[in-house]
Amino acid sequence: MARRGRQSMAAAALSVGLVLGGCSSGSSGTPDASRTNASTERGDTGSTATGASSPTPSGSGTPSAERTGDAHTSSSPAPARTTSAPRPTTTTGGGTSGQGGPNRGTYTVTISGQVGSNTFRRTGTVRVRDTVARVGTTNGVNAVDVCLISGSPAARPEVGAIWLGSNSACNPGANAANMDMGYVTVAGSKVTFQPDQRMSATSANHFTANAGLTACPYVPVSGELTVSVGSTGSLSGSVRITGYGGAMCGQVPYQATITGGSA
Repeated sequence: MARRGRQSMAAAALSVGLVLGGCSSGSSGTPDASRTNASTERGDTGSTATGASSPTPSGSGTPSAERTGDAHTSSSPAPARTTSAPRPTTTTGGGTSGQGGPNRGTYTVTISGQVGSNTFRRTGTVRVRDTVARVGTTNGVNAVDVCLISGSPAARPEVGAIWLGSNSACNPGANAANMDMGYVTVAGSKVTFQPDQRMSATSANHFTANAGLTACPYVPVSGELTVSVGSTGSLSGSVRITGYGGAMCGQVPYQATITGGSA
């Protein structure tokens, strides 16, 4: 009986030991797969620090794309207003055009007409140029300046020889004064010059009706010079003026047509 009692006690002790050993092994061993996955999902390995799943607190950190776009739109400056650049000077036909009106340039022309009782046909030059005098004028600033030159009336009088310009700078013997000699109007490619009688005493503009040293130089006191310049460099016009040659010579009309083209 004593022997069986000892075997029963030993078996009971072994059962208790197995139970205790199993409990100890479950608490201190390696975590099972389910615990490891749960830890990873909670971010225990540090994934929360670099992950994109955590929302940014409102009012701090980098704004969302929508907020960034709104801020950019509201803070962008209005586009700068642009102004038209000045039109560049272009070359067409017999001259250059940069300020409107007829093409600037020098044109070789034929002048055919009558002065006093004499008829004539002679060559000459028409010049169309930018405004020479913008200050100091008594008859307004000319839109452009234009002149007709043929021969040398004062130095070598000839039938129909003429210097007629809206500014004294047009003349071959121009002085440094660059005097404004009258009124200029422009309509498209046509320019019209009307002499100012008050400037006639300067003799910057004058013509002759006869040849020889006894010919009277006439200064224009009325009338006009018109010139039209075509897009291909052609030129046409007319001159119809009345000149005064003093008490001995009186008044003489000068009428002629002008045709030609770029020099």
